[in-house]
Amino acid sequence: MAEDWTDEEQRLLEEALVTCSGLKDVKEKWKAVALIVGTRGAKSCAERFKTCREWALQRQRDAEAEAEAAAAAKSAREAAQEEEDQKDDQTDEEEQEEETREEEEEEKKKKEGEEETHDTDNVEEQEEET
Repeated sequence: MAEDWTDEEQRLLEEALVTCSGLKDVKEKWKAVALIVGTRGAKSCAERFKTCREWALQRQRDAEAEAEAAAAAKSAREAAQEEEDQKDDQTDEEEQEEETREEEEEEKKKKEGEEETHDTDNVEEQEEET
């Protein structure tokens, strides 16, 4: 197993990759990178690059998966909230309808009571006339 790379070696590798990015011959490119790093060979530099690239790609995939999961969770929360809001609206409408029915019943009873009182008054008036 290869030894761990120091921060300085990693920094030199990254600089070398930028410096040598224009080289088309792959073997020559890694030899030039190794010369700049100074403490590692071409094969070790290439392997380190591939490892770092895989780590970066994995982090990117993980971040994308995390973002998708977060978006799905947010969407689920929003859908649940919308459903709850609709239920609340429906409950509010039902309560309003019930209040309206109760008010109508009270009004009806009030009118019936007034009619009875009026009828009683008429009966009393008729009795007085007789």
